[in-house]
Amino acid sequence: MAVILGIDTGGTYTDSVLLDASSQQVLRSVKAFTTKPDLLPGIAASLDRLNWTHPEEIIMVCLSTTLATNAVVEQQGGRVGAFLLGRDAAGQIPAAKVCRLQGTLDIKGRILEDISPEQIRRVMGAWAGKVDAIAVSGFASVRNAVHESRTRDIIQKQWDIPVVCAHELSGALGFYERTVTAVLNAALIPNIQALMDACRHALAQRGIHAPVLIVKGDGSLMHTDFARSRPVETILSGPAASITGGLVLSGITDALLLDMGGTTTDLAYVENGRVPICETGAVIGAWQTHLRAAAVSTFGIGGDSRLWWQTDRLNAGPQRVVPLCVAGLQNANLAQELDILPETLPEGEMPHECYRLLGVPHGCTLIPQQTSLITLLSDMPHSIGYLEQHGADLSSLPALVRQGVIQRCGLTPTDLLHIKGELTRWDSKTAYAGAQRLAVYAGLAMDTLLEKAVAAVQDALYESCIKAGFVKGQTIVALGAPAAAWLPAVCRKLQAALVIPEYAEVANAVGAAAGQVMMSAQALVRPAPYHNGYTVHASWGNQWFEQRADAEAWAKNAVIDHARQLAAQAGSIDCTISCHVDPVYLGTEPVFIQTRIMATALGSPRWAASTKEC
Repeated sequence: MAVILGIDTGGTYTDSVLLDASSQQVLRSVKAFTTKPDLLPGIAASLDRLNWTHPEEIIMVCLSTTLATNAVVEQQGGRVGAFLLGRDAAGQIPAAKVCRLQGTLDIKGRILEDISPEQIRRVMGAWAGKVDAIAVSGFASVRNAVHESRTRDIIQKQWDIPVVCAHELSGALGFYERTVTAVLNAALIPNIQALMDACRHALAQRGIHAPVLIVKGDGSLMHTDFARSRPVETILSGPAASITGGLVLSGITDALLLDMGGTTTDLAYVENGRVPICETGAVIGAWQTHLRAAAVSTFGIGGDSRLWWQTDRLNAGPQRVVPLCVAGLQNANLAQELDILPETLPEGEMPHECYRLLGVPHGCTLIPQQTSLITLLSDMPHSIGYLEQHGADLSSLPALVRQGVIQRCGLTPTDLLHIKGELTRWDSKTAYAGAQRLAVYAGLAMDTLLEKAVAAVQDALYESCIKAGFVKGQTIVALGAPAAAWLPAVCRKLQAALVIPEYAEVANAVGAAAGQVMMSAQALVRPAPYHNGYTVHASWGNQWFEQRADAEAWAKNAVIDHARQLAAQAGSIDCTISCHVDPVYLGTEPVFIQTRIMATALGSPRWAASTKEC
């Protein structure tokens, strides 16, 4: 039997599934906790729970992940130095260091000012030891990439660190967005490399030596060797995989797909079996990018969303915390600790909440008060009252949470299910004790608190559907582990038909295993303003032609070849190529402006039985 292994590493769980390669039927599915910062134990535990004794039957491994998205939103990743060639970008750049350098092109890609190797080396000397990767972005580099490429060559001759050129990630105009995309790509390289290294190590330990591919933000696949240099394309990988998984599991081609995870709920409309692609570029956190990604709406409500009280109101999310029922497994006395009331509470903290140590990130400087608090948490999670009782400075808590040194544990929708007896996987006693403590703080009876908490979760999900554009009478396909517990009541309020397919809780991993490779390339044909003829502008170079028809014919062949090459590098064989030629005219007596030519290669991953190379 030929089997495909799908792995989804999310913020809370690492899911694994095995699919029959021929029928795409799920053979086995499991969940394990994602382990941070070392991902290997979580991946290994997930694989072991599959208990598959025939590793030689696994012909392909497909990954999906929310790690890249979370890293951008949480402003984590490597330290990036941004070299801007020719001009400053019109906006804030997510880089540790930014420097404008010589190397100016006009909008047509003609050189107005050459780069200065001496200037580049001088800045590199000042940045030594202060950056982990370099992003090089030049104005109009999509018209002429020579300056970016030469700058990269100079850097790589002197430094052994990743160097990312913006023109290789996007062929679209928009200097600022292209620069942001390149910087985020450089910052994410260590995160995605850590995931891939952990995955390959776990697979090798279990005798699995199949090719490994990863889901991109548009739902297609690329080989992990290719992804190492383009990790930014894995942003929104998790939501894209869940869409594919929802289609495979439900068989429904027109619906609102809702994936409720531990941290967020993602929603996307599917029409005729396809989800719209955000062609203008995905917005991730505060950053507008040039990334081609599925049109997904994301909201901060999930199974691990924080339930907290403020100004006579119980709120759900958007912060993610460790459920008390999970924290209770790590400290058998945690329920008793919740009886210890703190004398003072830092602003924004709750008396029922606890904290656990994650680790001190590289380069993080701590003051003595923070060090003593971390020492108390070195063995297991503890309540805020216990920490104060043992001399901790509670004012250090908010900063340490923001820095990712410690993690808050609190009441969540998952705890509510344990209290109600609908879920018994973890420690219900600690969940109940936390809810009691919050009820006292809020001045509510326990039953009233639970009613308000359930209503807060349902209201947050209802509002998410409305904001995503839900229309009465539509079908909702619900995915994710918490969906079965929460969506029936929400759909009754929405008057929506609800479908929860079998294996909905591991839809991301199913979507990863069922994906295809897809890569695109584009070029523009424009009149040459200073001499007769037409210029083909492409990220890999420019070409001049006397006749427009010759320029368009050459450009069409070039983008098809380039898309085919990219697809082969991404791990595809036997691909089909679609090419669109779109001329643009203006005026009542039409004046030719440009022709945009885009080719897309769609193919099976390399494991597929075919002798025809892409």
